[in-house]
Amino acid sequence: MNHWLLLLVLGLLTWGLSACVDDDDDDTTADDDDATDDDDATDDDDTPDPAANCPDPAIEGPTSTVPCNSEDGGDVWQFVVATGQQVLVTVDTVGPASTFDPRLRIVDFFETFLEAGDDDCVCSYDPPGDDCFPNESCCPFGVYTAEFDENLSVHVASFLEENCVAGDVGAYEIRVSLDGVEVAPALLIDDGPTVFGGE
Repeated sequence: MNHWLLLLVLGLLTWGLSACVDDDDDDTTADDDDATDDDDATDDDDTPDPAANCPDPAIEGPTSTVPCNSEDGGDVWQFVVATGQQVLVTVDTVGPASTFDPRLRIVDFFETFLEAGDDDCVCSYDPPGDDCFPNESCCPFGVYTAEFDENLSVHVASFLEENCVAGDVGAYEIRVSLDGVEVAPALLIDDGPTVFGGE
């Protein structure tokens, strides 16, 4: 009887000590207590940060314009990927006099839908209109992992004509990275038909 009582007491003591130990080691990432996030509820290590996919304004990419009315067309960019590569595409506005509300879609060679982007990042220059308030996420990004060695395309168009400050065209910058390395997409179609059609 005394033997079991002793084991019970030791067990309770062990549990009590472990409950009091601070396991906030602050030196391992992805465990919610690394030195930068330190267990705060708003930015856990294991919660992906969408802003990490947004473009760095200090890095410039190719630029183009699209009609403010998507029924008048958009742009199609093309690039080559290898199996397993992670594709990140971003579109950002480039100036206050040409800003608009852009959107994108990533498709394969057969125009099969793969990924879409719309209101994901804060634009460098806020689009006008009631659908996008200052500092609201109105510029798109798309993330996709390539399943084959293939040519992929990005279709870029305006979302709403009234969300285009110039009234005729909106200007933008596109960035494409493969596994974190910037690549230069080729402009395949300029102000022509896109997968958006008359959406």
